Amino acid sequence: STAGPAGPPGSRKPFCREFSIGAMAMSCPGRGAHLCFRRLLVITVQASLLATWSTLAGAAEDLTMQLYRASLKSNDMTELIPEGVDGFIGPDRPAGTVAIMFHESSCGICHSALPELDAMAKKFKAAGMDISVAQMEVSQAKEMIKRRFHLRGFPSLVVFRKRAEAIVDDDRPAALDGKSLRVTGDNDLLLRASQNAKMGKEKNAARLRALGKEGEVIGIDLVDLSAQLSVPEVGKIWFPLEALVKAKSGAALPYHRSEASFMYSGAWKQTEMKQFMERMLAPLVEVVSGSSRDKVRSLVDKELFPVFFCCGGKEVTSGFVDAATASQGKTRSFHVPDPESCPAPLPSASDPSKPHVLVYSPAGQQWAPSTKALRSAVTIAGPEVVADPAALVSWIQTNAWPGIVELQFHNFADFVNAARHGLMVAVRGPRGTGGEVSRLVEKRLREVAKPDQLDPRTDLYTYGKSNSSHFFAVIDGSLDGLTNFGVSPHKLPRVVVFEGRDQWVEEETELTVEQLSSDLEKLPKLWKSKDGPYGTVLWMMRNTELSFFYYHDWCIKLCGPEVGPYVLPALMAGFGLYYSYAFLRLIPALVRALTESDPPKEALEEKKESKKEAEGKKEEKKEK
Repeated sequence: STAGPAGPPGSRKPFCREFSIGAMAMSCPGRGAHLCFRRLLVITVQASLLATWSTLAGAAEDLTMQLYRASLKSNDMTELIPEGVDGFIGPDRPAGTVAIMFHESSCGICHSALPELDAMAKKFKAAGMDISVAQMEVSQAKEMIKRRFHLRGFPSLVVFRKRAEAIVDDDRPAALDGKSLRVTGDNDLLLRASQNAKMGKEKNAARLRALGKEGEVIGIDLVDLSAQLSVPEVGKIWFPLEALVKAKSGAALPYHRSEASFMYSGAWKQTEMKQFMERMLAPLVEVVSGSSRDKVRSLVDKELFPVFFCCGGKEVTSGFVDAATASQGKTRSFHVPDPESCPAPLPSASDPSKPHVLVYSPAGQQWAPSTKALRSAVTIAGPEVVADPAALVSWIQTNAWPGIVELQFHNFADFVNAARHGLMVAVRGPRGTGGEVSRLVEKRLREVAKPDQLDPRTDLYTYGKSNSSHFFAVIDGSLDGLTNFGVSPHKLPRVVVFEGRDQWVEEETELTVEQLSSDLEKLPKLWKSKDGPYGTVLWMMRNTELSFFYYHDWCIKLCGPEVGPYVLPALMAGFGLYYSYAFLRLIPALVRALTESDPPKEALEEKKESKKEAEGKKEEKKEK
């Protein structure tokens, strides 16, 4: 582009269109060739960067596929077919602990996840660890694999723990098939085992009718360690193997619930998967003896989730084993025979000679305005709860998040889906940022939680039986995804109360940090938010109510307290009457349109001819 002469006085200023490739082909009057060249150069550089990024993205995708294909042929993982699964997870498995990743060739996430597992399998093999890793491409048997392993999608990583007892020939699945087994006579054991095996409650009545009876084995599933029996007068029904005994000797079968399949849930990265696998390689309940309290604490200082401790007693109870089994994917469990070595001192009113169960959250999991003020948190179950297996499992579920937890991406979903309602406060920045607002948040939360101080480093939290007592957490309000729950990073702090998996409460004016204790009493009267179409309807109703009261207050300020309260209702009534009148006027026309029959064909033809004749006359007249 060449420079043109300046315009006459009073004319518009010279111009040059920016960021438009098409405009660069035209002249740029008044700015000079150097300016247009510079802008053309910028656009060229941008286009080059875009092309480079596209090339790199394509290369990265090609590299991912190459790594995926290489993993399919890896010597460090066994390639399975559906017919080979039972042999891989059965009594003759290649290692004590076995893991299988189910993947699909058309799944994008699988292309990244399988190479990560392959890299981890190489490290396990090089270290000589007692674990064998396998992979299965499921495109040809997708639905069958989903049903058998209770999978929701792919990729899925399933792990089977090392067996606690050796499987002799008489106890192998093939040997048990067709033989008689007897159902336990313990009502509580049968119901608890069925619940731990995640069997449908609708069959519990039939299972209870089979108490103490013998039945013929017609099928065994090694995935969830269950057997289908044909019981006289009851029929064919599935039972967990731990609830069955041998018909003649009455001996229990050498299968344990912790050895059933356990599915990984987390990010498909080598670091997270490795931590999960290491937990599955460790004993379900680790025994810690001869250690000091500080040493026991140091064992779990870096854990990402609260830890279970059984303090005192020679052995752990069956209820503690059930809780450890259910949470083994993310939570470690310990048995500390000496109460003095427990990570937190037991309450003075409690008998230390009897076993207690602690849910312990290290200081690294807690939130505070200052990192120097971080303290560990614990909740403690006494001997009367520990002695009842069902009561202990229920207690651990409703006491799983002691203290004021710092929420992040790794623990957010578990906190929201906990067995107790969760109270979350979104603040500006992560823990340790300080400030008056953060100190106010901590003060108000502790006023509601009312923790007791066990020692200078530990707080004891107590939760009631009802959901009126909440779990507490604080989160950085700038994290992605919080806007889905009505939390804006520009309006902090904000309080959100989660009431189960798909319902929550957030009110900017009715649920505040400043008046947290009194505002929580309003919860039953506040609008609930939900996902899905029903949640959208609730959101519209809630915003309608907020709009009404906003304009109602505005009318009172404008017209005074005597007249103001009646202005908005009068206007709404007027609009309602007007639209009702308009609608009523439309009804007769709608009725006529629906009831009148269509004119006959002859009449339509006549009308068409008359119209054509009229148009012809019109043309004639126009020509004259």
